Amino acid sequence: MAIPKILLYSVVLLLACEISTAQHWFKIPGWYSFQANKAEQSVEKSPAHFRQKRETSPLEYIVDIELNVSDKSIIEQLMTFMNTLFPIHITNNFNITGANVTTVCTQSGNEIRCECENNYVWSFDNCTKYGSCSNISGNTCTCIKNLPPDGLFCQPRQCLVYRSVIVPTSVTVLQVYLYVHKCYIKQGSNHLHNGMTMVKNTLKGIILFHKYWKNNSCVLIITESYGKFIDGFNGVKIIGFMKGSVITEYEVTALGISSSAIQKANTQLVANLVNSSYSVIEDSFTARVTDQTTFTMKPDILYPGDNMELTCELNQPYSNTVWELNDIPLQGERFKQSNGSSFIKVQVSSVTGNDNGTYECIFKDGLIEYVSNKTVLIQQQPSITLTSPGNVYCDGITRLKCCVVPVKAFNVSWIKEGTLTVNENKSFNETEGCFINEITPTSGNCSQGQTRSKLTYTCEVTTGNGANFQENSTLIFVRVGNVTLKIDNAVYQSYDISEGYDFNMNCTSDSQFDSVNWYLKENGQNDFSPLIAYNAILNVKTPLNGTYRCELLFGAQIQSAETTVTVHPLPQITLSNPRLNVLCQTTTVTKLECCVQNQGFQGVWIENNNKLQTAKIGNCFQHNYTMKPCQDETKEFICMVFTYNNISSVNSTLTIIYFTATKDFCTSPIYGNGTEGSTAIAACPEGQQGQLQAICESGNWRTLQDNCVLAKINTILTSSEQLLKDPALVQIKIPQILNDLNNASTSLQKNITNSAGTINAVVKILSAISAVSGNTTVNATVMENFIATVDVIISPESVNSWISLNNQNETLNSSSNLLFSVERFTGSLSSNTTVSITRKNIDLQSKIINNGTYSSAFTNTSNQIELPDTVLPPDTTVTSILFFTLSEILPARNINNSKDTNKTINADITSVNVKNKNANVSIDKAILTFQVNNRSLDNPLCVFWNFLLFNKTGGWDSTGCQLQTSKDGTVSCLCNHLTSFSILMSPSFNFPESIRILLDFITYIGVGISMLSLVLCLLIEAFVWTLVTKNSTSYMRHVTIVNIAVSLLIADIWFMIGAAINTYEVIPVPSCRTTTWFIHYFYLALFFWMFASALLLFYRTMLVFSHLSKAAMLGIAFSLGYGCPFIIAMTTIIATAPQNHYTVENVCWLNWNETKALLAFVIPALAIVAINFLILLVVIFKMLRRGVGEGSHTDEKNALHVIVRCVAILTPLFGLTWGFGIGLMVSPESVGLNVVFAVLNSFQVNTYICMLLML
Repeated sequence: MAIPKILLYSVVLLLACEISTAQHWFKIPGWYSFQANKAEQSVEKSPAHFRQKRETSPLEYIVDIELNVSDKSIIEQLMTFMNTLFPIHITNNFNITGANVTTVCTQSGNEIRCECENNYVWSFDNCTKYGSCSNISGNTCTCIKNLPPDGLFCQPRQCLVYRSVIVPTSVTVLQVYLYVHKCYIKQGSNHLHNGMTMVKNTLKGIILFHKYWKNNSCVLIITESYGKFIDGFNGVKIIGFMKGSVITEYEVTALGISSSAIQKANTQLVANLVNSSYSVIEDSFTARVTDQTTFTMKPDILYPGDNMELTCELNQPYSNTVWELNDIPLQGERFKQSNGSSFIKVQVSSVTGNDNGTYECIFKDGLIEYVSNKTVLIQQQPSITLTSPGNVYCDGITRLKCCVVPVKAFNVSWIKEGTLTVNENKSFNETEGCFINEITPTSGNCSQGQTRSKLTYTCEVTTGNGANFQENSTLIFVRVGNVTLKIDNAVYQSYDISEGYDFNMNCTSDSQFDSVNWYLKENGQNDFSPLIAYNAILNVKTPLNGTYRCELLFGAQIQSAETTVTVHPLPQITLSNPRLNVLCQTTTVTKLECCVQNQGFQGVWIENNNKLQTAKIGNCFQHNYTMKPCQDETKEFICMVFTYNNISSVNSTLTIIYFTATKDFCTSPIYGNGTEGSTAIAACPEGQQGQLQAICESGNWRTLQDNCVLAKINTILTSSEQLLKDPALVQIKIPQILNDLNNASTSLQKNITNSAGTINAVVKILSAISAVSGNTTVNATVMENFIATVDVIISPESVNSWISLNNQNETLNSSSNLLFSVERFTGSLSSNTTVSITRKNIDLQSKIINNGTYSSAFTNTSNQIELPDTVLPPDTTVTSILFFTLSEILPARNINNSKDTNKTINADITSVNVKNKNANVSIDKAILTFQVNNRSLDNPLCVFWNFLLFNKTGGWDSTGCQLQTSKDGTVSCLCNHLTSFSILMSPSFNFPESIRILLDFITYIGVGISMLSLVLCLLIEAFVWTLVTKNSTSYMRHVTIVNIAVSLLIADIWFMIGAAINTYEVIPVPSCRTTTWFIHYFYLALFFWMFASALLLFYRTMLVFSHLSKAAMLGIAFSLGYGCPFIIAMTTIIATAPQNHYTVENVCWLNWNETKALLAFVIPALAIVAINFLILLVVIFKMLRRGVGEGSHTDEKNALHVIVRCVAILTPLFGLTWGFGIGLMVSPESVGLNVVFAVLNSFQVNTYICMLLML
């Protein structure tokens, strides 16, 4: 207690010192001094207004002290200490009677709170101006959120300062603050001055300025006038001039005031002012009194809909009254006003938020207005939360709960609407502030006739003053019924049925239900999966082995019934040869045999509706049919196998074509025998299902169609076809089918890619799944299985199978169906799902966009997709797919030409899909950037795959797309729609059709003649061999000639094979690589044998006395002629094939643009030409200096001269041909170079033969 005592004694000491030195004019800010006796009490707010009329009684002082401390607990200790401290006797004339703490301000962080102590409050003005941190009650609060800058502090609750507004009668409106101290209570003494009111009444008048205006003279005149007639007059204060005018206002302070006294004082004032040369308006002097009127409001707290009553009472005479709201007189039917002898009243019905504001009542009595006001604030509507299950169950209790905030201000009751009688238990949960009503149905409510009846309960919240708030809920009486599951109108615990037959399930109940759900748990599954069905009758078109369950919903309760279904498979009949050709000789016995998958079936052979004697051996049915007499005839036999319980049968037809011709015919262990032009159908090899179809041509069977499908894939295909028949299975079967398909594709990848029939079956599976995918939501796992399967069937290893498939199907729509299936299935990808699936041959990216644009780039490629200028709405899913190899599978046909072989798909194929389940998204601008595959092509055309072209088989269409840029190996396209996009490109030059035909004619005819000439050359060599190989030089010369001819002949044969491959719609990559390698190898061998011939010439010319054996020379020549080309060709393919850039796009020849593989031919060839030319120069120079080989025989000299001529003539000839080829690399569009190259390259062998004969 030490600190509070020190503080308090310091304050007391300071107070005593100040008062002891005070004179009549005090200079302590914030002090109020009172002089009181029985007749009057004067109040002055400042030294300028303080005046002491006569010294008759002791002075009483109220002092405001501000104390700053750092610990709030000191204030609490101080308050406790002060309760026992007073009164304090200082001197005989000076006592301190008491002290109170009014206001405590504290700061926490940036927030300041000023709280009032007991019996002290903030006025309504301060509460609203600074913000209240406590409830506003009775137009006061106990806490504000800021520190008033003008030294204001909390006021005693009984002595609250109010604010009034002065409204002059005949002049412009003037607002003046009027402070009314309603009470003053003296504490710490033996008496209280109750009802002691000092009124600072504001009087206003118009006193016009004149040149002798002096403020003091005006104050003296007013003081003299009012002091003479008004009792308790204390002082006057000139408020000042109005802005921009000469009108002044003044304030008179007095104990009380009356209209007659004012009238007399004003009359005297006017006279005094006129006598003092002031100009005045006599009727402008009025008074406004604010402490004489009692203002009451009922109720104290108002809510929307309440009826409000305002009453003002006055114990003074008055002549007129006015009610105002926000300074506007009240008008309208809602405001019912009434007057009494001493009061006025206004009633407002059903208040709303528009009735908020300050209400003021005005009593007028001559020059005096008695006013009072009150601010009305309509509270917010209470929060009412009604919780109801909506259903009343016949065997349970239903609980209604109505929660109201604030609950204590209202009356809450339950209202029932309806004729049903129920038992109710009402209670109140004080903790939650909720009213509970527990409903228990009676037996009558649960009878069959009363089920589904309704009652409406209303939670009514009232204030008792007119406001009424309601929330209601309708209850439905539900009786939970018994559920029965019937199959074709009969009840089964288990049900057996044969595959291929459907049935109806009917879920019934003896009570009305709300909805029905169907479920299926397949054998081997642990959980039930939902079926797509919308009513109580389920049409099972494709029965599955498992347990079917129906669940009926009675309100929120579920009752169910279930039945186990066993599906017996149909017999799968296998015929080894569905169409068989049999050579009939005299008496021919043919074994008829059909087999099924197990021994649980019975079958019989039938001919012309006659049953044949059939033997059952294992799971096969056999009959030996004897053909009598033998003749050319076609017979049909039916293998009939009965289904489960012999309900029906499955048939398969065997056609036997008997023939008696003895001429040559086809025979095969697969297709049997057959005459020329006949067809046969055979079963597929083991592990596959389907048929092989062949035709007998020239004594051999040629396969027409291979529809064999791997057995696992065929089983999945059957399951997928069931989805089209029974959409109820979609939700269950799609994930299962795709999982099985992915597993099969992974384990059987090589078998699938090598089988056109299996690839076609996989496309059919994907097409069937995508067709029904709109009825389900595809998650990331299901999508990954789908994409993994597509990745397998579009792999480079499958290109040959696609070529075979497309050759069998002229419409080439299998690849189009695949693309369409992928687009459609990805459209069912679940919204709000981000998926990223990257495979070797396909890349899928799915992103969610919220109020933004879309831009995406794929991994390890320059391909990009951008959707600019389109702000996608929230939860928009954009799915983009990049196909790396589909360009090798889809045909290049376009809207302008269905068989344009000059156009090539020169980029990956990109597909884009945009989906938003809440809004329609329209894309009118898409920018796609492609990385070109073959930079040697030009003339890019931006296209999309139009599935409707060419009789809905699909083709490339450029509608809505245009080229933006093409540079640095990338092409940018702008399209106004979304689908699958790519670019078509062609060589930068386009020969006319006539030139192309001419070049083809020259090439094929010339190469054909050259091949014949080479054969003739070899025949000539064989005929004269012994005559021309008498010595070693001649022998080696003719060995080189023969190998040059052989290399060139083989190279030309492979060249023709490559030309045939180039005519395919889709170039088979493996075949084209093989052809290119052999062409490369044997053309190199041609040049290296020429090099070997030149080396032989150099050896025989320069080393005359050195003689190698034939074996040594042959070893060197063959190693050089075939070994070096083999090393170069193998190195080239090993280095470039893994990058898929060994050959030119769509041409079977070495690549130039990407890997420069062509240099592996050009450099060795040109190097050999150059070396041979140098050798030729050396040899000629040697021959000119001296006789060649003077020590040699004459025939060897002749052979050497022949070699010289060969090297001198053939090397420029072959070099010239390929020189023009190099020219074509520089200028491929030149028609002249193309014609010259075609002529030289095609007819160079003929020239070679002519030169050979000449030499």
